[in-house]
Amino acid sequence: MAPPNFLGGVLNDPIWKETSRLLGEDIPGSPSTVKMQPVLALGPSLVVFLGSACGLLLGGSGRRGKAVLRAFAWSGLAYAIYGIIAHIVDPTKILTYTKEQYVGELTATFYNRNTAAIYFGCCGAAWLALMLEHIKRRVGLDLDRVALKVLLRSRQTLFNFAALMVCVVAMFMTRSRAGSVASLIGWGVVGASYFHPVLRSRKGILTVLVGSVVGAAIGVQFLGGGLAERIGVEGVSDEGRWYAYQSTWHIIQSAPWLGKGLGSFPWVFPAYRSPNVSVWGVWDRAHNTLLEIAAEVGVPMAAVIVVAWIVIGALLVGKVLRQKGDVTVSAVALGMLVAASLHTMVDFPLQIPAFALVFFVLLGCGLAAPLTRRGARLSTSKQTPN
Repeated sequence: MAPPNFLGGVLNDPIWKETSRLLGEDIPGSPSTVKMQPVLALGPSLVVFLGSACGLLLGGSGRRGKAVLRAFAWSGLAYAIYGIIAHIVDPTKILTYTKEQYVGELTATFYNRNTAAIYFGCCGAAWLALMLEHIKRRVGLDLDRVALKVLLRSRQTLFNFAALMVCVVAMFMTRSRAGSVASLIGWGVVGASYFHPVLRSRKGILTVLVGSVVGAAIGVQFLGGGLAERIGVEGVSDEGRWYAYQSTWHIIQSAPWLGKGLGSFPWVFPAYRSPNVSVWGVWDRAHNTLLEIAAEVGVPMAAVIVVAWIVIGALLVGKVLRQKGDVTVSAVALGMLVAASLHTMVDFPLQIPAFALVFFVLLGCGLAAPLTRRGARLSTSKQTPN
């Protein structure tokens, strides 16, 4: 008999007792619905943990942290260019392999368009930060006509802007609603990280907010035609996901303290799957990482992760507000944190190792970025262009 659990019920999952009854033999129980699956599922978690550790070690040196950021930005630009060209040449292939889904959308080297969208969105955030940092060093943040003329003659500014536009085009070509919107919000966070010293008045804040909304609307209209069309036809949400969230909530209610076991969601979900969810396809993800964590490892552990996430966000905000020098790495880390957090509430980008590893390395770099108080020039200073 399984030992009683003071948290309620028994320690072993009820499925093992039912299995023993059906087979007519005593089968050792387990807290997890799928034996040994939690051990196997630890791999991705350990990878992102080690990635964060590497980021913390590298980010402690401002020069190395900036080098990691530049490597991410350049690789993202290369993937974006490849993705656009490959989509134009043959949209049915991914690195010579036949694409099974999303034939009409750009996925570059990813199988899922949503992951591709948030990846290119984060790459765009990196190029935006590099551009703003260059502007800050060249002419300050109080931009006027003279400063704008200087910037328009700066090859570095124009190149950073062009790289940003390539990432924007690639992101919109994925036609991912959540990935694109979350990325736009992340870019707003990056911009605010630079312009917060001059946003001291209500007029300044209102101007930036209105400008951001108008800019995003214009970008979607002229560069994201496919995305706008999809939103017009399908709306901004997927009804099937809401039913999947309800089913996942039923899983949480059945084992709120310990969950069903790390990595067990694909095996557990069919038993709780709502009849309102389409029978097409296999739901191996909850499309909400927080709900999936609560279903697999319990509500207490999910709460611990949420608190840790909030603390990380607060540390990055504090670092950006106190930083008077180069805020590039911390600003990008904060923008990526906001974008990925929003996107992971309706999808699963942080559960894809290809994106999660890069994300956590940069997050570690942003947390470890050294504070400097030299080189701050918030007022306009005219310099000759490059």
